[in-house]
Amino acid sequence: MNRFVALVAYHLAKSVYTVSTATSGPEGLAVARRDKPSIVVARPECFPASRDWRSWKNLRADTATSSIAVLMLTARREEERPYQGLSLGADDYLTKPFSPRSLCFRVGAILRRVKAGREKSEDVKQIGPLRIDSTEHRVTVDVVKSS
Repeated sequence: MNRFVALVAYHLAKSVYTVSTATSGPEGLAVARRDKPSIVVARPECFPASRDWRSWKNLRADTATSSIAVLMLTARREEERPYQGLSLGADDYLTKPFSPRSLCFRVGAILRRVKAGREKSEDVKQIGPLRIDSTEHRVTVDVVKSS
């Protein structure tokens, strides 16, 4: 494992996150499928080969991993990388250099948004024509008029 990955993993683990690491796009996709993390933190400059970028596209395309949040860590000199990462489905990006504290706060913010979105979608149940929203305490029925 390279020093940068080890440093990021150390600070996230120190902030009480469970951390798995990978050193390539295909390996990262395999780890994501295996561990089902809430978030993937990726350095796109480590994955210059098109096959590695395809791995991140596959992360979004695979139903087993499509809901995993992605934070891209990018080098300031590579202006196109954040846009390329966002176009592939990253949720946010952080430009290097950054402090370990800002990394942990950014990860926490993304995870709060992901959790809030999941809770909201779990609060609404659709059963046939019935839609039950437990947050709003509302039940609606889709009425289909026959002609």
